[in-house]
Amino acid sequence: MVAALALAVVLCTGLRRGRWRTNLLESWLVYAAAWGTVLALAAIVRDAPLAPAGVDLLYGLLLWGTWADLAPALRRRHAAVGSARIDETVAGSIARIASEYHDDIEADECFGTLLGHLREATESGYGFIGEVLADRQGRRCFSLRAVTTDRGYAADTMEVDDPQTAVGSVCIAGEVLIRNAQGPDGPERGLPPGHPRIDSLMVLPLYAGRTLVAVATLANRRHGYSPECLERLQPLVRLCGTMIRAWADARERRAAQAAVHGNLAAMEASIDGMAIVGEDGLFTYVNRAHAVLHGFPNGAKLVGRSWQTLYDERELECFRREIIPQFMKHRQWRGECVGRRADGETFPQELSLTAMADGGAVCVVRDITERKLAEGRIHRLAHYDALTGLPNRRLLHERLGQALLQARRAGRILAVLFLDLDRFKSINDSHGHETGDALLKAVGARFSEAVRGSDIVARIGGDEFVVALTNLGREQDVVVVAEKLRTGLDAPIAGNGETLKVSVSIGISMCPNDGTKIDVLIRKADDAMCQAKARGRDGCAFYGQAVNARVSERLHLEKSLRRAIEHGEFVLQFQPVTDLPRGRAIGVEALLRWEHPDLGLVFPSNFLPFAEKSGLIVPIGQWALEEACRRARILAEQGLGRLHVALNLSARHGGERRRSPAAHGRRSALPRRRGDGGDPHRTGRSQLGAQSAHPARTRCAVESRPLRYRRRLAAAATPLCTAEPEDRSTLHRPALAGSGLRARHHGDHRHGPDPGYPGHRRRGGDGRTARAASGTTL
Repeated sequence: MVAALALAVVLCTGLRRGRWRTNLLESWLVYAAAWGTVLALAAIVRDAPLAPAGVDLLYGLLLWGTWADLAPALRRRHAAVGSARIDETVAGSIARIASEYHDDIEADECFGTLLGHLREATESGYGFIGEVLADRQGRRCFSLRAVTTDRGYAADTMEVDDPQTAVGSVCIAGEVLIRNAQGPDGPERGLPPGHPRIDSLMVLPLYAGRTLVAVATLANRRHGYSPECLERLQPLVRLCGTMIRAWADARERRAAQAAVHGNLAAMEASIDGMAIVGEDGLFTYVNRAHAVLHGFPNGAKLVGRSWQTLYDERELECFRREIIPQFMKHRQWRGECVGRRADGETFPQELSLTAMADGGAVCVVRDITERKLAEGRIHRLAHYDALTGLPNRRLLHERLGQALLQARRAGRILAVLFLDLDRFKSINDSHGHETGDALLKAVGARFSEAVRGSDIVARIGGDEFVVALTNLGREQDVVVVAEKLRTGLDAPIAGNGETLKVSVSIGISMCPNDGTKIDVLIRKADDAMCQAKARGRDGCAFYGQAVNARVSERLHLEKSLRRAIEHGEFVLQFQPVTDLPRGRAIGVEALLRWEHPDLGLVFPSNFLPFAEKSGLIVPIGQWALEEACRRARILAEQGLGRLHVALNLSARHGGERRRSPAAHGRRSALPRRRGDGGDPHRTGRSQLGAQSAHPARTRCAVESRPLRYRRRLAAAATPLCTAEPEDRSTLHRPALAGSGLRARHHGDHRHGPDPGYPGHRRRGGDGRTARAASGTTL
């Protein structure tokens, strides 16, 4: 009966399911139970006893087959119930997540909440969740954010990038991993320390769109994980990825806002001027330093105004021509320019421009006035002498190099003069360094005044100076400037309460004759200066022998002429002018001679041409005029009657603003007649003739003037005889008379013998008057 009942149960179960077996084992067990039941019935019918062991085996097999057939059905029923529960839990979790989320949620709260809902929906006993980030090499790695167990939450930092681990492989592959048996995962495989035993595992990649943003790991579900469970869980998984992306965006937005606020605070606190210029060229932000820098109280005064209002027109032209093209090309620019304040004052500034993505630009401005002043001081200390303010050796080389290039291109002459003060050391030792410094300052100032603005004056140390004369056309110009430099120290120098007298020795080298390199020219000029000192100081010497031969005599002559003026070495000799018909002298002509202490009597033709060019003719003529007037007074006191004194003066003497001949007449106590003044060229009537006296008359003729003035002077001169000339406009040479007279003594004090002197003329061509070249010294 028992076997029959068991067989009936098996048959009913098979009929209800619609099939008998699911696998070979269940089929075998059913057949075995059926055969056992048949045997038992046969034994009962025939009263054939069976062995107890056989009966037990047959019924044991029957029960095993029955359970094996019923167990899958029970599992499927439980799975269906679990799926329904997952759907219900997922729907509730989605609603709660949507209601609880806000932008200010913290990371632990956000990730912990999402992990809790996933764990609740799957009835997992364990789980953790984290972000997917990129490392320095650009590879994906897992960064733990939240861990949950039955005991609560634990936020331990963990990063996983090992592709051999479950989490690492999902980060790299981006696919779901399900494992319902205990695998090799353990602490050594990248799982958080202290995690419980893992019986089942599901690793979920969380996407936001197509971007993998996080990975959630669930473990130890009671009945394991299945694809059906994953499918039911997909809405919650997608929501978790979206919420994590929203949280990340909110975090970045908060970080950007914090950075903006921090940057604005930093910009306001910056000592540099900062501003943002929009694409339309108007200020959208200006910090306080930028506003104050340009003379405004705050940045609000500049917001909305054009940046061009902070620069003048000349600087804006520089912006249009140079700065803006460079900025548009490189998207940034940095350099120096000149800004303008609200009151119109300009100042140097350092400007930095950086392009922005929206088409605007960030401007950073710094006032560099103090830096420019410091740079100027440093440059002056590096390039100028601290005592005299003249260029030093370094700047001399720079400017001299430029001058050499210009002279070479233009084919002009450049001269280098090496000047050394004579006996300066003795002055410095005897009067003190302060007096010596004052002397050097005054000397440097005089040297600068003696040359052109294009020339170079430098002090290279001690009492040594270098003067570079640029763009010269003739070598003779060097001599003129050298003498100007030398004679510029003739006047005493007042320094530190004392009056000092100093001289200078000058050495000269020429480019290209003496060299074309700076060091060579300076060295040769120094050698020439030593030659000048060896000759007795207070002189000039050329390095080139050919030039020195042409110039040394001229320099020596000028120095001797100055000494002659100072020591009174000039004398006047007089030759009579005779009225031949009457046979008596009616006047005398003054002739200039130089009694040189070494050379003896020197005639005017040997020194007056140079005196004319050097300007010494003026003091020489001054002395000759005063001496002639003094001698005229002596003749008048001796009662010689109407005796005329003739004196030739240079045209330069007439152009100088000096004492008039009439004044010399007053100094000589000569009676003055009324005359007309004004025209210095008409000296015969207006000035020179006005000082004439009855006993003696001084007649002056200016030979170098044009012919019309010579005729005017000749017509204005007092007659030398009683007969009137037939043609006053015609100048004739005088006839020489008197035996024993030497013609070589003829001449005025300008050119020596000159028979064409306009005052020496014949009357009507009859030879009535003549001058005798007696050369008598009165």
